Amino acid sequence: MMRVSTSWLSSVILSKSAGGGVVRVIDASWHMPSANRNARTEYFAKHIPFASFVDIDHVSDTSSSYPHMMPTAAHFAECMSALRIRDSDTIVVYDSVGIFSAPRLYWMFRAFQHKGDVSILDGGLPKWVRDGYGVESSAIRETAPMGVVCHSAYDAASSATYSYPVPKLNTGLIKTLGQMQSLSLQLCGNESGVSAAENVVVLDARSADRFYGRQPEPRPGLPAGHMPGAKNVPFGSVLTTTGEFKSPDELKTVFAARGVRLEDPEQHVVLSCGSGVTACVLFSALEIAGVDRARMAVYDGSYSEWAAQKDAPISTAD
Repeated sequence: MMRVSTSWLSSVILSKSAGGGVVRVIDASWHMPSANRNARTEYFAKHIPFASFVDIDHVSDTSSSYPHMMPTAAHFAECMSALRIRDSDTIVVYDSVGIFSAPRLYWMFRAFQHKGDVSILDGGLPKWVRDGYGVESSAIRETAPMGVVCHSAYDAASSATYSYPVPKLNTGLIKTLGQMQSLSLQLCGNESGVSAAENVVVLDARSADRFYGRQPEPRPGLPAGHMPGAKNVPFGSVLTTTGEFKSPDELKTVFAARGVRLEDPEQHVVLSCGSGVTACVLFSALEIAGVDRARMAVYDGSYSEWAAQKDAPISTAD
């Protein structure tokens, strides 16, 4: 169960109201700084019943100069404990755009090997509202510096009872700058290695205009373009016009056109974007298309880190 419908989640919430099992709903909304929106404020104004809130800018590596990088395992566990989440709980994440930032938190749970099921609400809050399901609001209150808001239905629970164990990071699901620099050289034929051009494909989820350098990067000072060897799959191309994931067959067509061999267990797919958020949309879409997540990894720093390096190679061609 990787994505769930609004009707499924509604039935779960009704079960929760009647004292049913533990399914934790998390609003993982995040907006680009240029959007002039505050996801935390929006959460207090309107959220799915029983949903807690996670700010990916705070549940991150706060020592990094790059935005919302993967937190340490200890910090992730601290944040989950503050939300009164256990590692066996079923998790459903959503965001207020539809499908945008929720997949980032989904990927984090997967990378930290959460034991319970983890899913994304297909279409997010917009589809939830569009389908006629109710929302609730909460009084704005101070929260822990770590940037999470525990729903009041769980907030009074003992933190000891809901202690989240420090997880072990699955390093196979994440790529570092050094790994990407070596991979880019191999893809471009400038470094010897295990046939990277045949066994790895790098997909960039940014818009075509940003990928090809026709539009400036939203983060000041970064040169326009992309990592040499990458291929462009704008994250919007895996979504419907109403903000849900396309069907598995449609997704297979999208990815096959960019060199993904869906049935080849030897090929690995690396996902990148501006800062590691929409790369996770592609990660999730590939899962829906049937690609084993063990074949995938997200470049955490993405283009923000790549282009910030001195003399970083930048391409504006295919």
